[in-house]
Amino acid sequence: MEYSQEKIAELFSVIVAGEDNNAFIAADKLAEIGGEEIVNTLVALLSSSSYDTVHLAARALSKCQDNGLATEAVFELIKNGKEPFVKGILTDALSGFDCSEYFVEVFKLYLFGNFKVSAMAKEILDNEEFAITPRVIRKAEKHWKHYEHNVKLDEDFNQKKEETEFMFTTMKSLFEGESIEEEED
Repeated sequence: MEYSQEKIAELFSVIVAGEDNNAFIAADKLAEIGGEEIVNTLVALLSSSSYDTVHLAARALSKCQDNGLATEAVFELIKNGKEPFVKGILTDALSGFDCSEYFVEVFKLYLFGNFKVSAMAKEILDNEEFAITPRVIRKAEKHWKHYEHNVKLDEDFNQKKEETEFMFTTMKSLFEGESIEEEED
């Protein structure tokens, strides 16, 4: 079914108003329609000062079939965002994206994010199939070393250490017999 520009603009207005259940329906409808123009407009809404608008735009983006156009922008907003709540919303939305080329970025969110960001990133790490290369492993190990030397060594650290060591062991087993040592990047 084709939607007129007027109908699409109306759906965006409902998202920006974000007052009732119709906003969720509008977000889901925009996700269903998809397309580059809608994805770009949704990405722009991620910078809104309204948490409701950010949440609805992130929800729509995570459900868009062609959201790959926005993956880089979402990671940038998470990285450069100041608001922990928004970072949580955006990290949660990443579960609807193809993050297979973003292992290091997701791993950093797991290590350095607040509780929600870290938990959502761990969920992605556990459920996404990533494109792992020796270089990706080296980069992840570098971030782990930074984390390991700059965090309180408590129960949370011990749990992350155990999980991280398991990840590294699993990833390195993919390259048994090959060297993954430091080389020119």
